[in-house]
Amino acid sequence: MSFYNKKTALTYAELALVMAIIGIVAALTIPQLKKHSQRSELAAMAQKAYLNLEDVADNAIMTEGPMRNWDFSSNKVFFEKYLEPNLRYTQKEYNGSCANEECYVITMDGAKMSPANCGGNTCQVYVDVNGDNLPNLDGKDKFRFQFTKDGNDDYYIAETVKPLENSVAAELAAHGWHFSMQLWDCDPSGAYNGACKY
Repeated sequence: MSFYNKKTALTYAELALVMAIIGIVAALTIPQLKKHSQRSELAAMAQKAYLNLEDVADNAIMTEGPMRNWDFSSNKVFFEKYLEPNLRYTQKEYNGSCANEECYVITMDGAKMSPANCGGNTCQVYVDVNGDNLPNLDGKDKFRFQFTKDGNDDYYIAETVKPLENSVAAELAAHGWHFSMQLWDCDPSGAYNGACKY
């Protein structure tokens, strides 16, 4: 009968050992979980920015007519006529000629959008999907998209907005807006020369 009444418990040494093991496992896994969470969050924000730019195109076509008739002569014209009036935003900055990201809007979900390299048949939009928050690196939270009114190749179809060709955004879009480890680890300096592959 005394066998059934015997009570056991962990000693302080055993409890300390268990806590140390839990601490080591947590220290090894939490940084990886944080990195995975950041990758997933930024990829989803890039997709949201792309969808917002598609809405810009649709809304501007309703008010300004077909994209083939749009004026892509300068960043300033693109910002004034097509980007700013067709986005819901919380903040707007408008200076000078709109060169070097002088003109931008902060969208309702916190993305910073600025026109760039407008001319001829194309106009790019730089998007920092989390505004001025870190990491502020090309291909991580900064992406480029391109409006094209006269497609002349297989990638840019006429009257579309797409991620810039050979960019991280293009790779993300082609793979369901998910970062692979290889794409995430790509050097930001190679984000727009086709060196970053899925």
